[in-house]
Amino acid sequence: MSDVTIRQLESMPIGDLIRGLENEEFSVLKAAHSAKLRAEMRGTGLICRAVLWLASVLAGGTKKYRNIRKMRKKLASMLAWGAPCKITGKPEREADCIVMGFNHPSLGEIARFVYVHLNYFDDRFSLFPVNLPWYEALAPKSEILRQLGIILVPILTPSTLVKISKNVSKSEMTSLQGLASALNNHYIRAIAKLAEAERCAIWVAPSATRQATVFRNEDELNDRVRIEPQTITLLATALHKSGKPYSLVPVGVAPKKRCGRGLNLFKEYKLCFANSMSYDYVEYLRTASSPNYRGRQLEFKFREQIAWALLRLKRSDLVCAYENSEQK
Repeated sequence: MSDVTIRQLESMPIGDLIRGLENEEFSVLKAAHSAKLRAEMRGTGLICRAVLWLASVLAGGTKKYRNIRKMRKKLASMLAWGAPCKITGKPEREADCIVMGFNHPSLGEIARFVYVHLNYFDDRFSLFPVNLPWYEALAPKSEILRQLGIILVPILTPSTLVKISKNVSKSEMTSLQGLASALNNHYIRAIAKLAEAERCAIWVAPSATRQATVFRNEDELNDRVRIEPQTITLLATALHKSGKPYSLVPVGVAPKKRCGRGLNLFKEYKLCFANSMSYDYVEYLRTASSPNYRGRQLEFKFREQIAWALLRLKRSDLVCAYENSEQK
């Protein structure tokens, strides 16, 4: 693995950056003096890579189409055992492009969503935005994942940028913010390209990072303040520009109580796939002004639907962090 600087990485064409990470030629986190963040995901990454390797071996390789289908079945079976989930509602929808938006309390739901992809989406690609520390751990297996119809796109979340900021100079942080913007633009382009060309599922956490509850406080819950980040609004705008109709699907994620923020292997999750929000309704919310603050209605209304899905699972504790409320 070669030594590079953040400035060199920022100036690199995004395609070269992605290929370099996949081939383990360099590490953004090491260049940002944040190898500890990379190390924190090493165990999780090794588990995921080992599972992919084992599924590949059991399927007799990954070169031929028949082996890929066999590998899908083997991997789905392994995930059903090691990352169990109980599903309410139907994941599949009629639209060629479906956006699955979910609350994100842990890493464990990603493994369960991979199971959903393998078990329900034979003719779809699934795209997942992956925070850089986890992406660097999984990137070497990107080709196998693509063969399974799973596309990973690296992003630098605000919380990760805050952690890295403690380890870099001001000039390095400026370059890192430029890199984060480039990765975000790459993610948006990847969504539009996939939506235009293929039947697909776009999996996205509106919070953009792990967050214990859908709403961080009562102000958000009661729609008194603008919710940040505006993830769903930006994604809907990107898809609108692509001209591709889509359905927006709220998904409630309910790990067993006492689960941590990691993979939570062998612990059952409940997943509630709620009714789709139609393209026309989403387009209305995307452009309708909020009566309470500067912004549109979509971000709040979508998270509200995730909250209803969690109430259907009888998990009101995952809706709002009342103790963090700014206004009692």
